[in-house]
Amino acid sequence: MADHQPFIVQTGQSHAVRDGCSARMDEAGAQAAETQPRPTYTQMVIHKTLGVYFARPYSLAACSELVRRLRSLAFILLAAAGIAGLVLGAGAPAFSVVWVACGIALVLWGIGVFLFGFARSLLMWPAAVGCAALYTGVRFALSWAWGLSPVLFAALAAFLLAVLAGVIFRLAKRFVIASSVTFWQYERDGILCAADLPLGEMPPVAGYTVFLRGEVPVSFDAEQEPAEEVDILLEDCVFFCRRKRLVFCGYALDARQKRLTLYLYARGVRQSRRAFKRFLKRRGLEASVTCSTDADWQRFHEEVYPDDTEYQQIHNRFLYDNMEADGFDFSQAVPQVYTFYFARREDARAFAEQAVPLGYEGSRYYDREREASVDGDGPAFAHAVCVQLTGRVGLARMDCNTGRAVELARQFHGRFYEWEVGVLEPDASTAST
Repeated sequence: MADHQPFIVQTGQSHAVRDGCSARMDEAGAQAAETQPRPTYTQMVIHKTLGVYFARPYSLAACSELVRRLRSLAFILLAAAGIAGLVLGAGAPAFSVVWVACGIALVLWGIGVFLFGFARSLLMWPAAVGCAALYTGVRFALSWAWGLSPVLFAALAAFLLAVLAGVIFRLAKRFVIASSVTFWQYERDGILCAADLPLGEMPPVAGYTVFLRGEVPVSFDAEQEPAEEVDILLEDCVFFCRRKRLVFCGYALDARQKRLTLYLYARGVRQSRRAFKRFLKRRGLEASVTCSTDADWQRFHEEVYPDDTEYQQIHNRFLYDNMEADGFDFSQAVPQVYTFYFARREDARAFAEQAVPLGYEGSRYYDREREASVDGDGPAFAHAVCVQLTGRVGLARMDCNTGRAVELARQFHGRFYEWEVGVLEPDASTAST
């Protein structure tokens, strides 16, 4: 299954990657998230899909408005199809009962979309397609015998357009299902882990308080690479979770134990656990499934979500692949600039003074209080320190250098923000002497 990749900053020939802790919620953000309303399942899916494909954050309120408009549009189209069926029934005496029944069914389907949700009501679409085939075939057969009046022709056209829109919505739903789960991979104690990172940047989904953990035995090849059926199982699990309205939040692949662990959130304990075990059993897998109550999604952040260093590994891997694709020469030593942010001036000054003894070649302090207040970055970005280090760039070196930067930032009560290939140049307008 193809992996979606994290955000990368590129300007000209320079390459920069932002640390995970800059994208993750800080303490103030976490406290604010506790007061935010929890998104519904549909809002969560749309929120993540728009964020991935348009590379910009969308508020949950905007997603809620989009859901409302989609429901209204679906209701209007399906109601039009139902009314068209009633009109067609009035013009076809021999089959009026069939037309009226199908028209009423489509009207009820539209009402179901409006009341119970767009995605859930689309499960009824095969019945609508059956009605479409019946309408179209018989109506065209009758048209040769009677001819179609303008009213009947308009009704038939409205019906066909409404059903076509329903089919398009169904295909769009499948596209959303495939795109709304975005896994980022990282290593933890020699185990390949993957997490749906956008889930960690929003409040827990409303009503999903049951944490499911399923362990599945899997096979590996001679090079300790997972077999092809592992990717197939993960893809099937994505669609299974969407059908059952479960939240697939991550997995862990242990080559030593030959085990795949799946992490999900659900509404109810008994039905979700039974459905999950039945899904795995149909694929010939005997799984051990455990569940626990976790209303605040604490276990997701402890067991699935990467910490700051692991988050940085994700960004480094993506950055390395992009630099390699751009033809970057990894054999040459190049100057690199690491940027740190601090909330307090004293912490920033202390780090800038200790940068050279800590192994860096130089440092620059920048007072950003005015810029941070104007840009809305907040006090956590009020003071910046840039340090320079020269050396060759490689994936192992990137992980080592950025991991050390994360630890140093933690020691000085700041945050590591990004690193880039470039020369440290002080800005006379903001640099402090």
